[in-house]
Amino acid sequence: RNPKKVFYHEPCHSRSLNLRREVEKLMSRIEGTEIVNQDSCCCGIAGTKGFKKDTLGYDLSLKIGKRLFNRIRECHADLVITECATCLLQIAQNCNVHTMHPIEYLWRSMV
Repeated sequence: RNPKKVFYHEPCHSRSLNLRREVEKLMSRIEGTEIVNQDSCCCGIAGTKGFKKDTLGYDLSLKIGKRLFNRIRECHADLVITECATCLLQIAQNCNVHTMHPIEYLWRSMV
């Protein structure tokens, strides 16, 4: 069964390729799925620097991602999807919400 409300986070590298509309169109074709279309912000992770606790990079990644984390919490999404594995981890750890890649969500909706 698919969640009703899905927050799509467009990672920076996908934004540069202008893929948002394509991913959202695909996800919205899955029955019972409502894509929460809010402008995404950067999650702040920036590779492995954002993973190392007690470092400037970690603290900075949380500050950068705060706006996105607040948007995700405020919309009460059942799920967050994004193409970026590091964004998935950053969002899951800071928002206490289930995350997955759009292809995984598509696959789960078919089985």
